[in-house]
Amino acid sequence: MALIVASARAPVAPDAAVPWQAVRDLSHSLWNVLRASVGTLVTAGEPGDLTGAVRLGLTQTAVQGAAALHLVCSGQLSHAELRAESWEALRSENARFAREVARVYQPGDLIVISGLELILLPGILRAALPQARLLLLWPHAFAAAGNLQFFPWHRELLGSMLAADAVFLQDRAAAANLEVAAGLLGATASGGRVSLEGRTVRLASLEGLGEPGIDTVLAQSVRVQADARQLRQRLGVPVVLSADQLDYPAGLIERLQAFETFLRTRTRGHGRVTLVSVAAPVYERLGAYQRLAREVDRWVGRLNGRYAQGTWVPVQYLRRPLSCYDVAVLYAAADVLLATPLCEGPHAPADEWGRLRPQAPLVLSHAASPDGHPRALRVNPYDAQDVAEALGRALRQGGSCSGQLRGCAAAGRTGGLTALLRAEQAIAARSGAPVSGI
Repeated sequence: MALIVASARAPVAPDAAVPWQAVRDLSHSLWNVLRASVGTLVTAGEPGDLTGAVRLGLTQTAVQGAAALHLVCSGQLSHAELRAESWEALRSENARFAREVARVYQPGDLIVISGLELILLPGILRAALPQARLLLLWPHAFAAAGNLQFFPWHRELLGSMLAADAVFLQDRAAAANLEVAAGLLGATASGGRVSLEGRTVRLASLEGLGEPGIDTVLAQSVRVQADARQLRQRLGVPVVLSADQLDYPAGLIERLQAFETFLRTRTRGHGRVTLVSVAAPVYERLGAYQRLAREVDRWVGRLNGRYAQGTWVPVQYLRRPLSCYDVAVLYAAADVLLATPLCEGPHAPADEWGRLRPQAPLVLSHAASPDGHPRALRVNPYDAQDVAEALGRALRQGGSCSGQLRGCAAAGRTGGLTALLRAEQAIAARSGAPVSGI
């Protein structure tokens, strides 16, 4: 029995010098499992030094279909470009991946599927390999059934997801949404089990199973602290950090509007408070995301043009991939993290901040999962005045604990998802029976 991983992005070695956003998914876990297993990787990314990997490209039209699905599931339907040709291209690319997976498949193999771009793969594989064990990883938001129905291909989407034996979603809310949405296909669901067409599909949460993104650089904490001190001297203090992807659900425009409200109503912050905004590009070749990038540029220019004084610039904007090391330096240098996503669910930068800077102030959207952030100042991300007032309170709290990056934070963490995937693989080898819960 071997492991076959079909992933839109190639796994990333834990010690690789890769961009920060590349390790904020499941790539560490997939790497660890593949390195310890006899198996095959089928990916649209660069497979690195995983010997025997099969690389298949994805067309830009297919990626556009996946981006539209991402926006729908994140509650950003108005920005989604719902084009039939994009979905058809995605369907065609998934069929091509399915042919490659079927070529290397042997009875008893466990097939793990990860990535929005491969969401139709479970359905295609179930039709081609009825007895195969399929595990789908969905580390994304999932829309409520009422909103999902606006997606023209929602029945095909649901049918494909429920063709897997088990679906692991980003959190309990996403799993609950999928359980309810399954009813659109006539399925019955209860307690994380969905029964459809004589099969039972297990739904579960990935919460707590992800592996940290920047732990690999924390051994260099002396360097991190030294570079953080230099950065604080250059920027002046206090420093507010915003770290996210250049994506609509991140709420970057709303965040900049809130910072403008802060500057307009708190003149004492002029010449002193600096916002460092990191926006890692995603889907940057697509028109909707190019429009978002231009709008963020416009807001940054507006704030800097209106409020800059002498050598002080209120917004330091970084629209490019940063290394994990650079992000660790930013975490150590900042006084406050401003995390105001519009989409419900876990927020990776806030979670990293909570692990590495547990005493430092955090301004957190009500939309973000509350787990692990009992001291966060919760705000309505659409209410600029609410965010500005919370930011003011956070800055008053932040002076006593700035720069204390907890370099040993990850010492006791284990690769939860890695362990889960290895357990699934072992159980598949013994009996093919599903694991009973997490």
